[in-house]
Amino acid sequence: MLRNQREWIEYYKQQEFIRSDYRLAQIWQVSRATISQYKSGRLRLPLQFQIIIANALQIEVIEIIASIEMHRKPNDTVKKAYFTALKKTIGTRMSLQCRSGFRSFR
Repeated sequence: MLRNQREWIEYYKQQEFIRSDYRLAQIWQVSRATISQYKSGRLRLPLQFQIIIANALQIEVIEIIASIEMHRKPNDTVKKAYFTALKKTIGTRMSLQCRSGFRSFR
């Protein structure tokens, strides 16, 4: 599933039991306004946070990068990278989603 920045952040928060954007801002050492701007898409989610999310979710960081980029400007190269990464980690993702009770936003 191609997620946007907001969905990746919310998925990460759920996996890490972070209940608020305020707490996430403390952990990432940014302001709450910055978290809001990441979630709205006004600011790009920095690579360091994409890596943190990927590590926590046990997925390839390219999946997050490609997924976010597909929301900005879809193209075949990015789409192929996304689905290649997705195939590598689908089992882990399904297991995590079952354990967390994660539901898609769509």
